[in-house]
Amino acid sequence: MQLLAEADSLKSEEKYHVISERGAKFHFEVDLQERITYSSPQTNKFLGIRNDEIKGNIFSNYVILSDMPKTDHAFQVVISGKRHEVLRIKVKSKDGKIIKLETILTPRFGNRNVIGVRGIARMITASVKE
Repeated sequence: MQLLAEADSLKSEEKYHVISERGAKFHFEVDLQERITYSSPQTNKFLGIRNDEIKGNIFSNYVILSDMPKTDHAFQVVISGKRHEVLRIKVKSKDGKIIKLETILTPRFGNRNVIGVRGIARMITASVKE
């Protein structure tokens, strides 16, 4: 029974990745140490950062310092197993522009335990200079 649930979860996760890769938003996953473990191809479109450049980096390295407290709080909520509805943060793109994002964060589970954070983000304003 657990094997079937894991297979369904994998199918669901694959569908989630396909949907996120075709949308106007980008999808990312972060482990419990805040390392980016997955980023959809749209990350390059939004932030100018290729998947191979961002994978393994610490998520908070991209967040503007003034938004770190609310980002840390949201991360703590999510790793406790709860969904964080909307988080509006500013991040730096590869070329140094400040991008305002709206994200929804959910826990990522493995073997019934939280193993990370899954997020979907969309740009809510054009890039602005700090």
